[in-house]
Amino acid sequence: MTDGRYERLSIAEFADAVGERTPAPASGSTLAVACALAAALAELTARLSEDDPAVAEAGALRVRLLGLADEDAAAYADYMETRSEEAKSRTVDVPLELAHTAASVARLGARLERGASRVVSGDAGAAVELAGAVMRAAARLVEINVGDGVDERRKSARSLVMVGAPPARAVPILPAVDLRETLVFYERLGFENLGAEPEEWNYLIVVRGGIELHFYGAPETDPLTTAASCYIRVDDAQALHDEWRAVGVERDERTGSRLTEPADADYGMREFALVDPSGNLLRIGSPL
Repeated sequence: MTDGRYERLSIAEFADAVGERTPAPASGSTLAVACALAAALAELTARLSEDDPAVAEAGALRVRLLGLADEDAAAYADYMETRSEEAKSRTVDVPLELAHTAASVARLGARLERGASRVVSGDAGAAVELAGAVMRAAARLVEINVGDGVDERRKSARSLVMVGAPPARAVPILPAVDLRETLVFYERLGFENLGAEPEEWNYLIVVRGGIELHFYGAPETDPLTTAASCYIRVDDAQALHDEWRAVGVERDERTGSRLTEPADADYGMREFALVDPSGNLLRIGSPL
């Protein structure tokens, strides 16, 4: 048990508290503490780089994140007790602020990494990666806690993930004969719509973990002749294939849509292919 001030606990004590069968601390508090450590890494880099303004910024972010760890636990505990709309709203507000704060840590870390010496650039890079992961997970908590209702905070969280994506990340933009059909197809495979409804901008963004795909409406596309394709590296291509095969991707002679069997390539990858209803070829692989 804790007194609600997680910054006073040792790492072991906090981990024990998270693992207890209690409503809080849980994912929100854990993410906040993890991001506080990312901010501390940015602070370390700034000190070693003799960047005093960055030291102050990273320190302030670290303190705020530890505060958010307490606030998230308190918000969830209050909602579990009262079930009030005000309490529910706090379970959205806190992870949304956490996502924004994590984005600030990631941006600071990226700036420090660019100017850091080789000796400390790894610390800044770790801050960027850790803060980015927290940002995406916190944005996901916003969506979960909002539920099915209309709420602008859901759009804010989604927009933050898109804008705050790592700068060195390539994302394919593929044609779609029918964006709505494309969304349904990929949702069956575990992807989620990250942006607006496809009809709003004639554009679609779907994500699954670290995989992000963009589509633009192109009804004139011939699925049988298009050359649109991309390569996706994953941790375990076989496991992903088995999951998608269990869901069922029917072979469609009209569009060429299909799921191929995995095979080992001479260059050390295990690969399979997915062709969607617009004829886009996704080749997916993982190292042997």
